This record gives sequence, C-alpha cells and structure tokens, in this order.
Amino acid sequence: MGHTEIPITENIVVKNDHRPINVDPSDLAAFDWPITALASITHRIAGVVLFVGIGFGLFALETSLASEEGFNALKAMIKSPLGMFISCLRRLLTISWQALNTWSWTWALPKH
Repeated sequence: MGHTEIPITENIVVKNDHRPINVDPSDLAAFDWPITALASITHRIAGVVLFVGIGFGLFALETSLASEEGFNALKAMIKSPLGMFISCLRRLLTISWQALNTWSWTWALPKH
C-alpha cells in the first residue's frame, strides 16, 4: 500500500494510513478543537487547581491555628510578592467565573 500525504499546514503533514502520529506540543495550536474538548480540558485543569488549593487551605488553617508564630509566618507569606500574585490571580479568576456564569444564565433563560 502506498502512503499518500495530505498537507494541512506548512508544519503538519497527515499520512492517510490511519496510524497514530506523534504530535509535538507546538502542533496543538494548529488543531481545530471542538468546544466540548476545550470545556473538558479546562474542567480538568480547574479540578487540579481546586485539589491543590484545598490542600494549601488546610495547611494554612492548621498553621495559623497552631501558634501565633505560625499565624505571623502565614501572614508574611501572603503579603510576599508571590502571595500577592496568587491572590490577584484568584480574584481575577473569580471575577471572570462570575461574569461567565452571569452571561450564560442571561443568555440561556430567554431561550427556555
């Protein structure tokens, strides 16, 4: 059987032999992802972030309740540049989630 090559872009060539191909991470941007795939990927990422965040939250609660020194160390950690960055990122993600949730309800309710 001969292999025919179908050029999709300059960088990606798909062979017409129905075998799996290796995909470089830089090639992922060339795919036309369906909205369900993007929703699935972002949902999985959000789950990992929440899982890690719960662990950090429990650590912070235990540290702050253990002693006054632990509370002050946690307070200094939150006021550090990395802590401020994470706090601002959390606020940005919360605001964008609220806006998206409000938009989706506003769009969906008149359709029903």
